[in-house]
Amino acid sequence: MLEIGLRLLARRPLAGFFRDGWNLFDFAVVAVSLLPVAGSFASVARIARALRVARLVSLSPELRLIIGSTRRTGAPLGRRS
Repeated sequence: MLEIGLRLLARRPLAGFFRDGWNLFDFAVVAVSLLPVAGSFASVARIARALRVARLVSLSPELRLIIGSTRRTGAPLGRRS
């Protein structure tokens, strides 16, 4: 919620914020997740929002290289030998 609030403040005029489809999607997900009756739909919407990052990784060869290299380096984070 804080993220959306900051993005709304940073984007002037507000109409410009709502012209971008991704901003509209993010705003809708946050708004729905605040409703107590949203239930499992809110969880699915938050997952869909997080999958945007996965799409970004798939579109950027440099980012794919970084993620792939990180995965191949060895033990996962938090696990010590």
